Amino acid sequence: MTKPTDPRHTVEWQRIRRRVVAAARAANLPCAKCGRPIDYSASGRTQYGPSVDHQFALAIYGAGVALEESLLRIMHTKCNASLGGKLGRARQLGRAKPQGAITANRW
Repeated sequence: MTKPTDPRHTVEWQRIRRRVVAAARAANLPCAKCGRPIDYSASGRTQYGPSVDHQFALAIYGAGVALEESLLRIMHTKCNASLGGKLGRARQLGRAKPQGAITANRW
């Protein structure tokens, strides 16, 4: 049996990510976590550059929410990275459990 491909490693994800960052840049949106301005001229690999965050953690809810644009938000790379480690650790310990099904029409 082959291991499923991470949806974030697809061409479709790259297109979605570019659209989300472009829309956030046009609206000059601040970081969804800390509320501070994002440096849209910086690379997404720098700590204060733009990063696309999944509102519902992939570590908990799985690939089903990965490519749903309505479930994405913009953050600093640093802020986004600070969330991932905690959720990943909670999942390893069995503490992170979904609270119900997530659908695109929920919002």
